[in-house]
Amino acid sequence: MDDAMLDLFGEDAVGDGLGALQPHEPESRSVIRRLDQLHRCGCCQRLTWSKNATLAYLSADGRKIHFRLVVRDPESRKWVLSNESPTPVLAAEDISFVHIQWSSVGLDLVALDQTGRPHLYQLAYALDRVQAYSFNPPSPPDDLNTVVGLHWLPVHPNQFRPPHISVGIREGNEWTNKMGVSSVDWPHHQTDGKSAFLLVTESHIVKLYFQQEFGPWSEVTASLWESSGSEEILTHAAFAEANKHMYLTVYSSHGSLRLYKLHIDWAVTQSKDPSRPFQIASAQLRIEYLQIIQTVLPHPSPDVGMDVQQSLYRSRLSSLSILQPSPLAPAEPSVYQVQAVFTCAGDMYSLQGPSASCSAIVRWEIVQEEPELLDVWKTFKQGNAKLAPEAITVMKRLPELSMPKIILGVTSILYEPLLALTFSDGSIQFHNRHDLQLITADNDDTRAGSYPQSGFAFLPSERCSDVALAPDACMAASQTVDGSIVLNIMEYLPGWNDSQIDNHRTQAALNTIARQISITTGLQIAADEPFALIPISLPISHRRYLMKQVYRMLQRPFDFTIEESRKMSSRIMRDSLLAKVLSTQLFTSYTTHPTTLDLPGKIVWVTLNLRMIDNSIASTVTPKEPSRADAVIALAGSVKWCVDLSILILDDLAEAMKHLPSPITTPSLLSFLAPSASPSVLILLSSAPRSLLRVTLELLKIYFTKLTQCNPTTVTQRVQVQELVQYYKTLPFKLPHLESVLQEVDNSVRTAYTNAKISSAGRVECETKMLVDGEVPQCLEKVVEYIFSPKIAGKVVDSVDQGAVWGWDTSWLGLRDGKGKGMDRRRYDVIRKTVFKEGTKLRVCKRCGSVMEDLYGGVEGQRQGLPPWLVHAQRNCVCLGYWMVEG
Repeated sequence: MDDAMLDLFGEDAVGDGLGALQPHEPESRSVIRRLDQLHRCGCCQRLTWSKNATLAYLSADGRKIHFRLVVRDPESRKWVLSNESPTPVLAAEDISFVHIQWSSVGLDLVALDQTGRPHLYQLAYALDRVQAYSFNPPSPPDDLNTVVGLHWLPVHPNQFRPPHISVGIREGNEWTNKMGVSSVDWPHHQTDGKSAFLLVTESHIVKLYFQQEFGPWSEVTASLWESSGSEEILTHAAFAEANKHMYLTVYSSHGSLRLYKLHIDWAVTQSKDPSRPFQIASAQLRIEYLQIIQTVLPHPSPDVGMDVQQSLYRSRLSSLSILQPSPLAPAEPSVYQVQAVFTCAGDMYSLQGPSASCSAIVRWEIVQEEPELLDVWKTFKQGNAKLAPEAITVMKRLPELSMPKIILGVTSILYEPLLALTFSDGSIQFHNRHDLQLITADNDDTRAGSYPQSGFAFLPSERCSDVALAPDACMAASQTVDGSIVLNIMEYLPGWNDSQIDNHRTQAALNTIARQISITTGLQIAADEPFALIPISLPISHRRYLMKQVYRMLQRPFDFTIEESRKMSSRIMRDSLLAKVLSTQLFTSYTTHPTTLDLPGKIVWVTLNLRMIDNSIASTVTPKEPSRADAVIALAGSVKWCVDLSILILDDLAEAMKHLPSPITTPSLLSFLAPSASPSVLILLSSAPRSLLRVTLELLKIYFTKLTQCNPTTVTQRVQVQELVQYYKTLPFKLPHLESVLQEVDNSVRTAYTNAKISSAGRVECETKMLVDGEVPQCLEKVVEYIFSPKIAGKVVDSVDQGAVWGWDTSWLGLRDGKGKGMDRRRYDVIRKTVFKEGTKLRVCKRCGSVMEDLYGGVEGQRQGLPPWLVHAQRNCVCLGYWMVEG
């Protein structure tokens, strides 16, 4: 209020509400249109982010579903939205989509059309490509089939033992987190790994759609109440899993709110076909009425201002949800909350006077209460326990939150006690889910918990009509008022430029990111997005500190040398969590050149490749069974990759013995290898790659034996087999030569650890130093000097064809800097290790940028007869990243 107004009315007028009567910026047409959709129906989601970090959104006319991903640009290394996928979903002629929703694990997508019919899709070996399920529901019997609420059931067992990593606590200079696993008993599909979803129509019909092991999806229905012909219709509905049942709440056009308890009774029978046994699932819905609140309206407090109060009285419901207590946060209150969001767009030109845009979050907690009894019944109750009334489930109203702007959505953050509120003005806020208190940076450098508490926040952005958040809410995709999709990434408000790694505030921020990476890695969902919070200029010390915290939280790596060889090989091949952590390290292993990895990154890359190749060979060739010629031939590129890696290691041994004075010391050796940043020494010393290389050499011996025993069925296969046999005969070394080096390293490392009295924790620290820092631990320096002595390295070098080793081209591996042309990831298939033919359709790894032939994007015949290992490799890159279609 300016001075003239103060002179006229006095300062008290501000408190009387006159100060609030100021002009408000009118809402855009797109926001008004979006609010109208939200008010009319609870199922109108047009922009959604899956747990696999695939962004799906509807075109303006609802005729297409587009897909985009957030990727790190290989040249600038900045995180950007990819182009629209070249494979959108196209609606049939008489169809327009009004709602899309990913499944709870992000592998399936349901799209509702204008008549309420669901259309089902699943990922087709790429994050931005789907294919339709065999699913054709009947046409709706009437016009009251609009879906007002939809919910995917969690998939068993994938989502039923989620790992929990507690908030980080600092004591002195040490950070600690507790890792645990929670067990929940939620309703789910009776068959493991299968999907199911529930929906509610405006005519109060509940439907359950569930997947069969083979064949189409099935459907069962139930009614919330018997229709009397003139019943109110539903506009919004929400579900939430509880212990062996579900809560369901519905809101009607009359303004009432009902609460139900829903049970799913499953039955399974076996098929009658003995040649193809499988299970047939059936289900039945049981619905129990709990409570009704006849009229639901916001009750704004006077402190929100007169104009906001008046607008809230005209507001309408735009969102309904049930918040679950987090199974991973036992310290938080274990209550369910029903949450209703009411919104109203301001109107500057209303005949009744200008009004403000506003929103209110109205809440109830679901509690168990004993019914009130008359005094006479209380007397009976004391004398006879059998007469005690059963507790009833009711909704008790909680304090609400009102604000003078439009809430577009309220998102429950993955396994955090937080809610993210997105607004039409482009801002995003975080609130405590239990009391709705605003969460901001608290400057507490002894705790590393949520992003907003640690100093991360979304900066103001342009006005928007729709917003979707990434799984951990570190980034948002917004649809601006002109219809374009823009990416907004959280910023670290204190800034990274002048941060020091020994600063506890900086450590808290990095530990917060590490915790989110660890949680998403353990949940088998996308773990890429949190890395977008660190700038490309982040110092190496910060990046390596971050990865060390991830290893610490997930209790990796292990020292595999303490186990017997057979147990060691089995354990390292099955340790998927270690592989996932190694994979995420690639994000912190970049150098000044966009496509070049630093030394620790090369060790990780070798380890992941060896793991994939070992699994591929082991699934193809076995000592006692014959192998198909085509399967053996398909492994040729992978086998050559392993052979070339072995030759690179032998070449480094030979070059060091040739050029360095004896005895070779660890500093002199590392200085000699520094210009090329060759990882050969650390591949030998680090437990994981060394153990996998030993497994590889064993499998190669079996492979080359089977190569001479397989039966080619065509002339082409016969020629290819002969070429591989000749290749094996001309190798410049024998496999046992390198095996002997690995055995000596194993024995020497065990002895070094024993002599130095290194504990198990100390061994893990040594492994981390090699994997993350790329440095040789002091206790293993004597091992290096022993291996590079005439007794070991000298003996092996003398037994190989040194001229052939020296002239062997290993540059395509990309493991040496500044030698040869290096690795061109656009030229080689990262899975099969072969050169692409011109015109080959490609898929790109979202994580590391490698490419492979898109066998599932071409004609069906290309996919027939693929070896099992290659079929499995279609799902993930070597680095365990997901594929995306190349546009």
